[in-house]
Amino acid sequence: MAIIKDILRIRSLPFRRKSADLPPDLAPCNYGGCCRPNQAFLPPISATTSKSTSFSSSSDASTVRSTSPVPQPAVVISSFSAPVQVPILSIPKPRKRNHQTTTATTTAAMGQKKTKVALVEIFQSQGCSSCPPANSNVIQLMNDYPGVLLLTYEVTYWDYLGWKDSFGNKEFDKRQRDYAAVFGNDSVFTPQVVVNGRADGVGNTFKDLNKIVSQGVMAAANEDLARLETEGNSILISGEDMDISADVHLVRYMPKPKDVDIKRGENAGRCLPHRNVVVDIKKIGEWKGGSIVFNIGEEKEEGIERAVLLQKGRGGPVIGAAKLV
Repeated sequence: MAIIKDILRIRSLPFRRKSADLPPDLAPCNYGGCCRPNQAFLPPISATTSKSTSFSSSSDASTVRSTSPVPQPAVVISSFSAPVQVPILSIPKPRKRNHQTTTATTTAAMGQKKTKVALVEIFQSQGCSSCPPANSNVIQLMNDYPGVLLLTYEVTYWDYLGWKDSFGNKEFDKRQRDYAAVFGNDSVFTPQVVVNGRADGVGNTFKDLNKIVSQGVMAAANEDLARLETEGNSILISGEDMDISADVHLVRYMPKPKDVDIKRGENAGRCLPHRNVVVDIKKIGEWKGGSIVFNIGEEKEEGIERAVLLQKGRGGPVIGAAKLV
């Protein structure tokens, strides 16, 4: 009986984040398995656990956030769910080209075929314990599907937890808030995966990631998308006239920076991998249809790759994406 009473007492303890002065738009999270600033969190209690005579926190448990106010002292707990190894996605893998296809035939086909956008953006933080599973999943997605353009944005609003993100940039916080406004989310959260600027979610399991990718690809499948061609520092954009202008963004990113040893915060003791980490994103012009060429003045830097995005306004749908080669 004494053991049962101890278990009930432990389960009644509050598990929440430390409070901090953060923007008021950072409100409760409606998604499961994600972090939002100033939110409480605890590992889920299964039916088996409730009947057990011991209470433990497994390292592969899903992270859940609670918004109930608790007057008692805070206890911080970090946990995350391990990702599944093999994704099953509804986008086709690249096929081998027919070596007998001539260059002229290929060029003609490109002019007649719509460009299917496959841009996957993830907003995450080195200081958020819920991010490693989603990060591993999108990296696996990128490796399995070379046609997918992955961009990783490291946000800064988790820096107060004890570890300042080494790749963090407040401009990425603003970009995520633009998406939050368009998607109708109450606030920003991590991890957040956005596909083609049309679908978003957490992506901490391959099932969830598959759903987000499917929604984002299908939403763009029936639209007349712009065609982007890149060569060196030149970008050719062509397509039908549009009612509104689309912003042309130049993105610079590090394809494979060194893994980061986290020494403090929720992920303390972990060595986190990163892929396609965005260094900066800037608007270089607008496009409203027809054909136009943008020439990038800057030369390519060592260890930095570049990509161009065509997006309908801040946080709007992406109608074109391509790497600069």
